[in-house]
Amino acid sequence: GSSRCAEKRPTQAIPHRYKPKARKPSARRPGGRNANHINDLPVRLHNVQGLGDTPFRKYYLSQARMKFGVLGLIETKSKPTDEPSWAKDFPEREGDFWASADRSTAAGGVALLFANNIDAKDLKLIYKDPHARILSVSSRIRGVKIVFTVIHAESFPELKTDRGSDYDQAMVFARAEHNIPILPGHEYVWLMDTNNCPS
Repeated sequence: GSSRCAEKRPTQAIPHRYKPKARKPSARRPGGRNANHINDLPVRLHNVQGLGDTPFRKYYLSQARMKFGVLGLIETKSKPTDEPSWAKDFPEREGDFWASADRSTAAGGVALLFANNIDAKDLKLIYKDPHARILSVSSRIRGVKIVFTVIHAESFPELKTDRGSDYDQAMVFARAEHNIPILPGHEYVWLMDTNNCPS
């Protein structure tokens, strides 16, 4: 089916004396919000706007490791030479995958980090964008075949055209569509930081 961008709706001021109503237990989740969850997979996508600051990187990745089984990162601003040492700051990992910019001034960059307590097996790189905007990894987690893809649809300045940002971002989606195969029997998880989305 087709996907649509989420519509932005105007926010409304909350009355001064507003009191939230108590939530009723969900019919689909016995016990409501306190229902037990088994085999949930916490996933995060975060535009970190650079991981070059060592104290911040060590703290952030160690905290994220405690809360999330799969961590997608955007704008790591890493170089390929940074990847092995930076990955160590995400402790007890099953695998780490990076698409970094090999340039004198690091820019962009995306990553996928997998914790070692989610029963992740058969981790395999499917596609690594040479422009460090797309990264796709296949996996088998708790018996379920899943493809995780990180996309940052924002082109480097030297790749921009005079046809506008929508056209430039469409080229990122086109690269993803062309290079990421549809694997039989796999679920797809799209982790995207974009200003628009393809229809």
